[in-house]
Amino acid sequence: MGITSLLVWSIVFAAISAIIANNRGLPVGKWAAIGFILGPIGVIWVLVTAKDEAVQEAKSLSTGKFKKCPFCAEVIKKEASVCKHCGGQQASAPSPSAQKTYWVCGKCNETTETAKKICWNCGAPKV
Repeated sequence: MGITSLLVWSIVFAAISAIIANNRGLPVGKWAAIGFILGPIGVIWVLVTAKDEAVQEAKSLSTGKFKKCPFCAEVIKKEASVCKHCGGQQASAPSPSAQKTYWVCGKCNETTETAKKICWNCGAPKV
């Protein structure tokens, strides 16, 4: 096996390890290096390593499709009316007409409630 072939396979295993690590909420750079150095052993290692639940929870909450249950703090779908983990009754979401809307100031790029006519940050009038 030539050095070129060895380098190509190392890069392939590094990429596979990095993709798996990213999906499991693990540090990508660390696992790419392990996959590069150890090859298929690195891929197997990242597969058997436990997921980082805190990172995965933060990712799912940042998408806006999920929320935390106020009773058990588990992540559930935003539209859920009952928590699948504890059975807690969820508060209904406010109607779209009750939600506040905002406008962006052309001068300072801050958001301000639509009801207000001037920017709260710089005092510029709503355009």
